[in-house]
Amino acid sequence: NYLVGMLREPDGRKELLKKDDLVFAGYDVHQYRCVPSKSSEKMRQLFSLHVDAGHLEVPLPSYKRTPIDHHLSEKLGCRLRLEDLIVVEQLDTQTADLENMFSSLMERYFGWQQNGEYLQREIKTDSAEDGAAESRFLQLGWPDGVGIFKEGTVPAQLMTWE
Repeated sequence: NYLVGMLREPDGRKELLKKDDLVFAGYDVHQYRCVPSKSSEKMRQLFSLHVDAGHLEVPLPSYKRTPIDHHLSEKLGCRLRLEDLIVVEQLDTQTADLENMFSSLMERYFGWQQNGEYLQREIKTDSAEDGAAESRFLQLGWPDGVGIFKEGTVPAQLMTWE
């Protein structure tokens, strides 16, 4: 419920973004030292990234959402696969059941189950390059972020993030 509370509020999402592996340097819950990878440091050296745009409101994460067809399959009691792109706004969200299904952040980000396993709750590990202990992390986030090349010939700035 702590993470759901963080996702619910724009300031909470901004705090979660500071834990992104592109930028986080500190200690994890097991007191292992975490630092950004060399490739992340190089990216931030060359590009102005979404994680650096502190003036923008951080949207809800786009990654690790429970698929819409999974929600609908659970509700209808049969397997349903949506092969084409569909967004929530395209569905009849006037139906209370559908609206509740898509409004629960807990279900959207942490409720996806298959064969009794929660697919969005897996703690990943990343081995350190210098032989230090592994970093542990929960994959959740904003992989669709944008970067602007710092040495570009045309001035550019991130103005919105949706």
